[in-house]
Amino acid sequence: MNRIAKNGFLLTISIPTYNRAQFVVPLVESLLQQLEPEVLLRVIDNASAADIADAIRRMVPAEQAPQVEIIRNTHNVGGAANLMRAFELCQTEWLWILGDDDTVDGHAIRSALAAIAANAESVAITFSSPRYVQKRCCNTHGAAHYLEQVSSFSAAVFNPTVLYRASSMLPAIRFGYHCLCSMAPHLAMLLLTLGSDAVASFSDRSLIAVHRDPPATDRWSPIVHLVGRGTLLDLPLDHSTRRRLNAMMASRPRLEALALLQWLLVLRGCDREYARHLFDQAYYRVYACCPGAFKRTRVVLYRALFRCPRIGVEIARVVLAGTRRVSPWKLKRIEDLKAPDLFSRV
Repeated sequence: MNRIAKNGFLLTISIPTYNRAQFVVPLVESLLQQLEPEVLLRVIDNASAADIADAIRRMVPAEQAPQVEIIRNTHNVGGAANLMRAFELCQTEWLWILGDDDTVDGHAIRSALAAIAANAESVAITFSSPRYVQKRCCNTHGAAHYLEQVSSFSAAVFNPTVLYRASSMLPAIRFGYHCLCSMAPHLAMLLLTLGSDAVASFSDRSLIAVHRDPPATDRWSPIVHLVGRGTLLDLPLDHSTRRRLNAMMASRPRLEALALLQWLLVLRGCDREYARHLFDQAYYRVYACCPGAFKRTRVVLYRALFRCPRIGVEIARVVLAGTRRVSPWKLKRIEDLKAPDLFSRV
């Protein structure tokens, strides 16, 4: 059963943001045009260089002012921690966390409220999106069943497509903070809340119209994510859920892509032994659980190639050339391959 909070709202739309005023201001404007009385809109600014509060307040009509909150962190707490702030501050039954670089459908809020009304017993409602297409409507029971329905690990952590029943998930918030370095603390909370039999719903409708890919300098660090996501396997999950989660994480990115990121770090001037340490940590926490003599042989080779990272980059480019994704390692010259920052600035 859905409950209206004491503040009169049913759904909170939270937008964690950092230094993206050019995206978040138009997003807020589009949400204001479809805001419903039972919806609270909250922007959580992660100590951006320029304060966006004034720009947003100027566009809010007086009658909608009680429905809009702008919170500015004193310090940049990191992207994952700012996402957790959305949960911590939520006082409504339901929570929708949008990326500041997303564009929503013109009837997104109405569709979200309709889905909430139709799925009163669900812990989460996952929608389709241009990037992760959900072709059918269904319900799952428990965390393992939920992971079977999700198309990939990337889809599982893509929170703009999910409505969370925050009131049910908040008791697991400490586990979310424990998994901050995984860049998927919301998934940790959701899996623990789903447990063995809680209901999650899937819809073939879409709330997101466009998801922009930000510049490399504004993205979360894939290296920190690949090394840290193994902490999700430390959660008190049942064996079937942990095994399914591990298989999803080990399937993408490929081992060659993991090695490529570390070789690029070495070429960029990072200490060779430190880069190899990061490779080992990511491999042993996630990939080593999937057996295979061929995989172990590749690991030995890739570790040796830290002595000759340029050769490693060429090998990775050839191996990954058959992938369908448009990836930076498919470019023709090593000089075109840009290593990501080790620690993200968002």
